Amino acid sequence: LVAVGERGHVLVSADGGTTWRQSRVPTRATLTGVHFVDARHGWAVGHDEVILRTTDGGATWSRVHYEPDREQPLLDVWFADANVGLAIGAFATVYRTADG
Repeated sequence: LVAVGERGHVLVSADGGTTWRQSRVPTRATLTGVHFVDARHGWAVGHDEVILRTTDGGATWSRVHYEPDREQPLLDVWFADANVGLAIGAFATVYRTADG
């Protein structure tokens, strides 16, 4: 299980939610959505148009998109597989990727 939230918090549970650990992430922006296509590949989105990616089940994250000057959040993210996905946000913002 992976949960995201305020100030860039990402919490990961490997035991169905009994215990949680906090992952280190390269943002302090509020995160609003997270999606995994399998046990290893996931993305999180949030304020400042931040998009984060993990390839190790949420243990580590890298920032793949960041546009704080646009002053709008990304609200949700969805991927069909490890490459093809969408991030949607405020004011009809839609980003699509075909390379993860």
